[in-house]
Amino acid sequence: MKKGFTLIELLIVVAIIAILAAIAVPNFLEAQVRSKVSRTKADMRSIATALEAYNVDYNVYPYDGYYVTSPGYSTSPVNEYNYWYLPKTISTPTAYLTTCIFVDPFRQHIQPTAQAWQLNNLRYTCIEATWSTRWSIYSGRTSDSTYLPAVKQEFGGWRLTSAGPDRSYGPYGWWGVSNYPTTALPLPYDPTNGTVSNGDVIRSQVATNAYINCQ
Repeated sequence: MKKGFTLIELLIVVAIIAILAAIAVPNFLEAQVRSKVSRTKADMRSIATALEAYNVDYNVYPYDGYYVTSPGYSTSPVNEYNYWYLPKTISTPTAYLTTCIFVDPFRQHIQPTAQAWQLNNLRYTCIEATWSTRWSIYSGRTSDSTYLPAVKQEFGGWRLTSAGPDRSYGPYGWWGVSNYPTTALPLPYDPTNGTVSNGDVIRSQVATNAYINCQ
C-alpha cells in the first residue's frame, strides 16, 4: 500500500508557507523602500556638495528654475519649465554636477512633459529665489516676502525634497514649522514606518534630515 500525505498534513504545510510569505513579503517591500531612501539621500548629498561649491564661486545659490532670454530682450526671460528643480547652470559651463537630472525614485511613475521635463525629479528650492528680491529680474518680486526670515531659519539657503514612499509631496512643507503647527506639516520620512510612511525625504542647508526645528 502506497503512503501519502493526509489532507491535514497538506493544510498544515500550506498554512506554514502562507505564514512565511506573510512575513517575508513585507520585509522585501521594506527593503525596496530603504534602498530607494538610501539612493535619494546619496543623491541629495552630492547635490548639497555641488550647491555649496557653486555658492563659494558666485556667493549665491543657483536659481531654482531655468530661464532663457528672448532675442533682444535680456530682461524678458521665458520660462522653460516649472519652478523648484535644479537648473542647468549647476552642470554647465562649470560641472559642479555632471547633470541636473536626478530622478526621484518615488516619482518615477510621473511622466515629464515638454514644458516640465524634470517633473519626476528631486525638488530643489532656492530660498532667496522664491521669497526675496534677489532674483527679481525673473520673479518680478518687488519686496521680500514676510515669510523669508522664518523660511531661511528653517532651511538656510536651499532645500531638497523627495516625495517619499507615499509618492506625494506633503502640504505646506515649504513654509516650515515656524509658520504652521507641526500637525499641519508633512512628516519627515520615518524609517520605522517603512512603506506606510507618509513623510517626505528632506535635506536643507541647515538640516540634513527634516526641519531644523524638529531636530
